[in-house]
Amino acid sequence: MREYYLFFIKKEIYPIYHKKSASFYRIFSKLRSCDKNNYAYGTSIFFQLCDLVPKTRLQTYFQKKQIKDKNGIFLFEKEKAIVRIMRPCIYIKTKKNLPSLFKLFLYVHPNIFICDFENQDYFWLEQYQKFYQK
Repeated sequence: MREYYLFFIKKEIYPIYHKKSASFYRIFSKLRSCDKNNYAYGTSIFFQLCDLVPKTRLQTYFQKKQIKDKNGIFLFEKEKAIVRIMRPCIYIKTKKNLPSLFKLFLYVHPNIFICDFENQDYFWLEQYQKFYQK
């Protein structure tokens, strides 16, 4: 099972970390494990790196496409995946290594960084696009 987190990276941050994915992943990993004493500091760093997810716009789009929805969690049956849209990121739980539903997000934001913390995997969504164009 894969658990992906999609982060919408600010355009001014993207050129700094585009070629330093491993370092960028470590930052997100540290932010994810930030303790309560450093929560405000971690939140501040996060919002310096990331844009907010357009949650309402995406939920409306999924609902118009008649994708099954239960309390803001969308079920993609074909992909065997669930998608939860949160303001800081998008969470995807799937059995596929590279679900084709990633393609949907190519049109939402130009700089998306994807992390699977459990499998210590990370990549830029644009790399996914290049993989599927071959």
